[in-house]
Amino acid sequence: MTHFRKFLPFIAAILLLAGVGVFFRWIVRHRHAHAFPSAIVIHESASTWGDMNTIRRWHLSRGWSDIGYHAVILNGKRTAHGRYDPTLDGKIEPGRPENIRGCHCSADNMNATALGVCLIGIPGRNGYPTKRQIDSLIDYLATRCRKSGRWSRREWRPYPGGLADRIGITDM
Repeated sequence: MTHFRKFLPFIAAILLLAGVGVFFRWIVRHRHAHAFPSAIVIHESASTWGDMNTIRRWHLSRGWSDIGYHAVILNGKRTAHGRYDPTLDGKIEPGRPENIRGCHCSADNMNATALGVCLIGIPGRNGYPTKRQIDSLIDYLATRCRKSGRWSRREWRPYPGGLADRIGITDM
């Protein structure tokens, strides 16, 4: 096998001249198109306060290796008895590195294929999500979609009854 490697550049040149290079480029693009992530799952913390470190502590206390989400979008209250801080409302704190499999949604193997984003807040509560959280979420989604080059407007499908559906994000 080792002596075969010295002929690889020569073989590749012949294949390129024969038009097989198109096939190899297609394989590379095709493999990249299905690379992690292929979706984004939006979660809600079900708490009126918190930040990435708080959620990390919650997840570590459950025996997980780290925070399960890739990003946390704050609502302006870091602690249970803290005051609202407008500079923190909508702030995106990075969680688990985006190139690492998440631990946020086991349904349909989403941990392996999706980024997890968590908004601090309780569904159905007045004032949740905040306008700044929505703006940050839309910016986060749009940035990840542009960055990946894989999502288009026609592929955007908010989950029926989910947060994006409830707040009216119907298009990117």
